[in-house]
Formats: sequence, C-alpha cells, structure tokens
Amino acid sequence: MSFADSINNTLTKQPNKPSRKKCLYPVNKIKQLIDIMSADPIMPEEKISQLKNELTAYHQNDDFLKCKTAGDIVKANLKTSTQKKFPAYFKSSKS
Repeated sequence: MSFADSINNTLTKQPNKPSRKKCLYPVNKIKQLIDIMSADPIMPEEKISQLKNELTAYHQNDDFLKCKTAGDIVKANLKTSTQKKFPAYFKSSKS
C-alpha cells in the first residue's frame, strides 16, 4: 500500500460512535441554549427591535425582521454567517 493510499484510508474512515457523541455534545448544548433563549423573553422589546434592524442593515438580509426573541436573532445570525462562510454547502442543500 502506498503512502497516499494509507492517508486516504485514514481520512475516509468513519469516526467511532464515542467520538461522534463527543463532537455532538457541544452542538446539542448550544441548540438547547438557543431554544431556551427563543422561548424566554430575555431582552426588552425595543432592544430586540433595534438589533433586528441593525442586523438587517449589516447583513442586507430581511430574515432578521421576522425574529421575535433574542434566540430567534441568534439562530438567524448563525444561519446567515454560516451561509456567508460556506456558500457552496447551502447552494447544494435546501435547508
């Protein structure tokens, strides 16, 4: 087996289940936190409105105007920022 083949085999192996769990744990915790933020009014309405308007202008994206809570704003900002960073991924998937 050549060096390139051995590297390719190493890189294409699926991670085992314990390491997947370790990788997903922080993601699940962040999702739980954002869900709590979406359900709980943690910011005054005028601050939410101000933040929505400023992020709409900054990102040139009207999705922020639909947000009702700070958690909704965080979700929209994560989605917008991720789409800017990885546009090819979002063109190929309809999420």
